[in-house]
Amino acid sequence: MEDNLKSQISNLKNISQKSNLFQTIKQLWRFTIVGTGATGVDFGTYLLLTKIFGIHYLLANFVSMTLGAIVGYWFNKTYTFGDTDKRVVRQYAVYWINALVVFLIGEGLLFVTVHYLGIWDVAAKFVVYAILYFINFFFQKIFIFKRTIKQ
Repeated sequence: MEDNLKSQISNLKNISQKSNLFQTIKQLWRFTIVGTGATGVDFGTYLLLTKIFGIHYLLANFVSMTLGAIVGYWFNKTYTFGDTDKRVVRQYAVYWINALVVFLIGEGLLFVTVHYLGIWDVAAKFVVYAILYFINFFFQKIFIFKRTIKQ
């Protein structure tokens, strides 16, 4: 009887782990969709500012990443993570702390790849985005939108 109970508990844990993995994969896919839109806003703004208006690439990156982050917050909150936490001010503050950390990492990586490695700034921005993608997803999943999760 005791072995049967242990077996059932073990099966429930396995089902729960598989469900959590599926949920994370689903969220990662949604994060990709939202990120694509936010990246479009970011890159479109970046190209407009640097190539049309001649603004320095680091300042343009600040403006474009800010706009992309605003778009990303609202769609990740509602669509990706289905978050219903009503403490939006607190959550939004933590989101911007995350955005600042990601921005600083991105600025540093962009500077190194453009200034020291001599890579074209637009290509370097794609490389930097690939790195920041996973950092940003897991930080948002674990620290920002952890309260309620859309099934």
